[in-house]
Amino acid sequence: MPVFVLGIDGGGSKTEAMLMDEATGRTITIQGGGINTIVESMDRSASHLEMLIHAIDSIMEQESGAVKAVCIGSAAILEEDQDHWSVKRLSEAFPLAQVLGVIDSRIALEGALNGRPGVVVAAGTGSISYSMDDKGIMRRCGGWGPLFGDEGSGYWIGCETLRTVAKHMDGRGAATMLTERLQEKLQVRNGVEFINKVYGLMNRSEIASLAIETGTCANLGDGEAIRILSEAGEHLADLAVAVTRSTPWDSKPAISYAGGIFRLGELIMSSFIPRLGEWGSALKEPLHSPSYGAVMLARKQFGMNRIGT
Repeated sequence: MPVFVLGIDGGGSKTEAMLMDEATGRTITIQGGGINTIVESMDRSASHLEMLIHAIDSIMEQESGAVKAVCIGSAAILEEDQDHWSVKRLSEAFPLAQVLGVIDSRIALEGALNGRPGVVVAAGTGSISYSMDDKGIMRRCGGWGPLFGDEGSGYWIGCETLRTVAKHMDGRGAATMLTERLQEKLQVRNGVEFINKVYGLMNRSEIASLAIETGTCANLGDGEAIRILSEAGEHLADLAVAVTRSTPWDSKPAISYAGGIFRLGELIMSSFIPRLGEWGSALKEPLHSPSYGAVMLARKQFGMNRIGT
């Protein structure tokens, strides 16, 4: 019977799961809805996890295989937690498997730096930085959630975009193509419709998705969109610098990144890299995805031989 290791990156807007064949290293990737209950409702998160489990069960049936180890990373798992609802549900779904639950930045670090010490900044719907020193001790900075944190994240960019549009519509802010872009996307015509749409119908992941519109307008040269992305990059770099400085190192660490915000392009990186200052030369492109990092962490935690590099 083929044996599989399952890694899950449980984000706020989407979830990515990776199955790795223990014998061959072959991987299968599955996409699903968000399961982070800081962002999504418990009902929606649980429903998305059930759909993911159903998809994995179907694959196991096709492969005549079994899941023997699982690691799930989520921003809602604030520390290693075997009692988290998602861990319990995965243990029920895969009774032959050992299951580990960790914060999502832990799997992002594992994947980005291939399990080596260093720092990762993760920016999707939320934002956080995480370090692992040469002794394996973990430290974090950020990750305070949407009410009083998550600077530079998709949700932060979405909120800044809405503020910028509101000021433009009021006549107290600079002109921006973001206004027309959001009116078209949200199908609203005026301020009242904006308010009703955003407060009445949009959840945090949907507000975070507005970052894509901001990126589009920035690439078209819109000054306000460029400003928002520039500030986001600076906020994300501040997270990296703070956790890097607070971590004792035997040698200069590698710094990397993960999450959809870094896929917005050069306008994020052009402010992110200079803000790193003396640590800018340590920046490395991520080697693997967070879901791959979750697979690696499961293998490490449960004493399996490591496949791949």
